[in-house]
Amino acid sequence: MKIDNEQLHSTVNKFKNEPLEKNESAAAGGEKSSLRGSDRVELSTNGAAIERLKKTMQVAPDFRADRVAQLKARIDAGTYQVEGKAVAARMLQSWSELHAR
Repeated sequence: MKIDNEQLHSTVNKFKNEPLEKNESAAAGGEKSSLRGSDRVELSTNGAAIERLKKTMQVAPDFRADRVAQLKARIDAGTYQVEGKAVAARMLQSWSELHAR
């Protein structure tokens, strides 16, 4: 089931405003114990991945417009050559850096 942010917020707010129920059948001498701690919320790992991506993007350097224009001109002229091994090495390096955190 997919839950959007609006549904999540309304559900959380609903439970924030309700008083906690007491457990009538406590183990020791009929004492009432709070149900707090028995309820759990599990969020998907997508949220953590998105936060990591946001942090990575915040520290990533801005692109250089002059360099982009130069590369575009070389591509248009057919003079831009890339060595596949160099691209693969850089991709592996980037992947390693992202997954080392």
